[in-house]
Amino acid sequence: MADVRLESPLFNVKGGMWLKGNLHTHTSRSDGRSDPQEMARAYAKMGHDFLMLSDHDILGEPEKLDGCGMVLLNGSEVSNNGPHLLDVGARRRVEPRHDRQIAIRSIKRTSGFAVLCHPNWTEDFNHWRFETLLGLADYAGIEIFNGFGLDLPGSHLALDKWDRLLAEGRMLWGYANDDAHRVEQIGRGWNVVLVAKRTKEAILDALRTGCFYASSGVAIESIAAEGSTLVVRAPEAEAIEVYAPYGKRVARTNGPEMRFDASNVFAPFIRVECIGRAGAMAWTQPILLRGGPFEDRQKRFAKLAGKSKPTLKMLRAARAPKFTGRLDDPLWAKARPSSAFLRIDDGQKPAVKTEVRAIVTATHLYLGARCEEPELDKMRLRINADDDGGMWADDSVEFFFVVGQTFVSDHRGWQTGMSALPEYFQIIVNANGFVYGTDALTGRTLTGKIHAKSDRYEGGWTLELAIPLKALGGSTKRGKQWGFHVCRNRSGVGGTFVWSWVGTSNHSPARFGRLAF
Repeated sequence: MADVRLESPLFNVKGGMWLKGNLHTHTSRSDGRSDPQEMARAYAKMGHDFLMLSDHDILGEPEKLDGCGMVLLNGSEVSNNGPHLLDVGARRRVEPRHDRQIAIRSIKRTSGFAVLCHPNWTEDFNHWRFETLLGLADYAGIEIFNGFGLDLPGSHLALDKWDRLLAEGRMLWGYANDDAHRVEQIGRGWNVVLVAKRTKEAILDALRTGCFYASSGVAIESIAAEGSTLVVRAPEAEAIEVYAPYGKRVARTNGPEMRFDASNVFAPFIRVECIGRAGAMAWTQPILLRGGPFEDRQKRFAKLAGKSKPTLKMLRAARAPKFTGRLDDPLWAKARPSSAFLRIDDGQKPAVKTEVRAIVTATHLYLGARCEEPELDKMRLRINADDDGGMWADDSVEFFFVVGQTFVSDHRGWQTGMSALPEYFQIIVNANGFVYGTDALTGRTLTGKIHAKSDRYEGGWTLELAIPLKALGGSTKRGKQWGFHVCRNRSGVGGTFVWSWVGTSNHSPARFGRLAF
């Protein structure tokens, strides 16, 4: 087994200093109670080393203030016309465009860098919806702690969305900020950078590149790597925990010190939470795991992914196939089959064959699947009604559609976003012909609009699916392509087979194959 190495910008700073500061505070220039100088004095009195005043849609003027020993950063909170975001280190006022992707790219191109504010604010805990966060590109991270959120509906924390974004391959940083509007609200959250010099440029670079930790009251004295072992010391912590993707806790140590050997963690990264008294916390940024079994597998699967971007070509037909569930209409024989399935656990070829075909008419998309199954008596079939989201746990086939999307990644393979939010559909049919369908963005059900039938043959089972094109939208002109994926769940005897290589989750639209019209 290859040795695991831990990577973090924190490990690259030799003889550096920890500097504490806040990036989100309001003054009487917008909706705060105190004038800018009063807020600056209050933060300096609390022992902050740097401060950014971020009034709504107003460019700060730190050069006019006495920093009281602090490094003052220029900034603004882009607020009008949509969800809020910080322009950290702003050099100009950015127009608050309703299309937040335009605003974020304007920040990156001509100003500072963007941090998205209080994702779980408001009664629906959705000031920034997860799908929106996943769809946007070119921002540095999100506020995982927002102190003002303690006084408002929703949650002041956004660890749930951060964990999901990281697990989807988005290398985004987690920031902790006050969002103070009154002096009595300051000091709830802050960021601690590790820098070689006490300068504005060094602080901004650390905040942009993840060379910091976020805190709501716990200080990390040191964090280091000794080979595959992570060493953390936080004198105020009563416990230290390590988390892997999707918020899975993989280790916990009671007390202020932890030594954790990450060599057996099967994941691309870990992050650390230090837990103090009365709910105080500190959060490290993601620490990458290099080498070892996970990265070895990912490199091998990356080759699979490059080879496994299959395309299913449609048969255009003037009439609908006779709908029997048996694929016995002559049109199905004319439709080109695809059986390029892989086992999701190891990328190897399955022991049984799964084949899919597609037909399109002027009004409907028809999908057919033939599933080889030598052990029909062992199939798992618990669902006996439509519109049950747990149908994936039966012997079933799942179909996924992304209409008109372009996805982008950086040079490391981390996703940097999508060109726009996807119309992302999932349809599941079990071997008894019951169906579940949903728009994954809105939760809008498609069940009732979709027609499905199934049948058995000696050594397997078949299904046919009819979907009105109006239910999916998108162009079906010749030459058009949709993102498309198929997953077969062989639940009775065990096994999950994927048509396009998606890694560990079917809900990874950037890795889908194509449906060609």
